[in-house]
Amino acid sequence: VFDLFDTKHIGVLGFEEFARVSFKLYDLKQQGFIEREQVKQMVVATLAETGMNLADVVIEEIITKGSSKAADTFAETDTKQDGKIDKEEWRNLVYRHPSLLKNMTLQYLQ
Repeated sequence: VFDLFDTKHIGVLGFEEFARVSFKLYDLKQQGFIEREQVKQMVVATLAETGMNLADVVIEEIITKGSSKAADTFAETDTKQDGKIDKEEWRNLVYRHPSLLKNMTLQYLQ
């Protein structure tokens, strides 16, 4: 499985490969962009894996940072304001917030 993601075949995933792989995981419909509903589905799935089943209202709070003063996380990432997150926008988000990828590290995948 690792070889599928290691496109340079050097035994290590660089930032670009890691960002590309994580984008594909969120792009559930394989459309080349991520919609808000796909982000929500991934949050629900991630929480379910840890045994947490939260109300829809709480999930929305997670996606919107939980504060009326804070900018909507999705809208903040959607810099082109077209209602979707493309690969470039995703890469920029991951670059600014690398902790978003921590669930994909071996520690969390074991």
